[in-house]
Amino acid sequence: MDKVTLSKRVIDAAQAPDKGRAFIHDDRVPGLAVQVTRTGAKTFQLVRKFQGKALRITLGRYPAMTPEQARKSATEHLATLARGNNPNVQKQRARVRGSTLGEVAKDYVASRDLKPSSAKDIDRVISETFDDWKGKPISEITPDMVLKRHRERCDISKARANAAFRWLRALWNYQRSRYRDEMGQPLLPENPVRILTDRKGWARVSRKQTMVPPHLLKPWWDCVNAFDDQEIRDFLITLLLTGLRKSEAQGLLWEHVNLVTGSITVTDTKNHRDHTLPLGRRLLKRFEVIPRSGIYVFGGNSALADHRYRNHLKTIEEVAGIHATPHDLRRTFATVAESLDLSELTLKKLLNHVTTHEVTGGYVVFTPDRLRDPIQRIEDYIAGVVE
Repeated sequence: MDKVTLSKRVIDAAQAPDKGRAFIHDDRVPGLAVQVTRTGAKTFQLVRKFQGKALRITLGRYPAMTPEQARKSATEHLATLARGNNPNVQKQRARVRGSTLGEVAKDYVASRDLKPSSAKDIDRVISETFDDWKGKPISEITPDMVLKRHRERCDISKARANAAFRWLRALWNYQRSRYRDEMGQPLLPENPVRILTDRKGWARVSRKQTMVPPHLLKPWWDCVNAFDDQEIRDFLITLLLTGLRKSEAQGLLWEHVNLVTGSITVTDTKNHRDHTLPLGRRLLKRFEVIPRSGIYVFGGNSALADHRYRNHLKTIEEVAGIHATPHDLRRTFATVAESLDLSELTLKKLLNHVTTHEVTGGYVVFTPDRLRDPIQRIEDYIAGVVE
């Protein structure tokens, strides 16, 4: 392999290859070369054996880096290699340790197939809980900092504090899994949020048990049906009679409503699985007369916004004395289903909960028609109370 003394004249004269890459090797520093691509880009590189493997180190682009600067940089890297250190890993370690929490959060959102609500939640968590940390290198976040900040946030809301630090744990694990040294070891240390587990520091948060009890179903139903806004009436009653999550009902498209088979399909679900659900006879009649003012069943040409129904929920609370969120209606649906002695597997299918971790659930195939009788029984029960 011919070598020459790399100079401005030699590098300027180098022609781009027709394909692939060409190399011009320096005769003064072992392993130093200029790589020339077919687009004409010229880059100084150092190629040496390290721990039995070929190692390529990019030094800089020509002409921003001169031949003399390249020789100096290559000589420094050779000294680093002689000491048993990999310069590429050192660069990567410096980059990883210098990445700020805000930068990692942006990378995480960009690289994940997240729901818009999840991406928004991360932004909220960063600004609400970690605003003064977002410009800090993530590697500088310590277990003691985690403990102190978690205690502070628990004084405001235990549930939100736990949620915020679960996101921080996810962001750290994401960054830690991306970068490893030549031995496969992570370049970031152990996740500092683990201290909450080790010290039993996670706040105890009781799962909400709120729902609309049977004796309040009729006043709730009467109040809803008294609204002038038919769209809100139909939206809230759909939540109660299907157990759909709020976002699932908000995003329901007319193209996923089949009035012939009497079923709906939700595609944007929490577990990313399409959820086809039969409609009870009474709810189907409501769907048959809902005006089609756009692509969405509720909202027209855009999904029903939260502010559209929130004032109506306040009205229900003021008029009927019933505080019931959309998720409370989902819990009401589930509670009614359980009271009818429906199997746990049927209930999970109705609510679109994951069952793949269960051996039986993995073998039993549920078609939408198998859910038609259970959904009708739930609707009949509620109708018997409110009508």
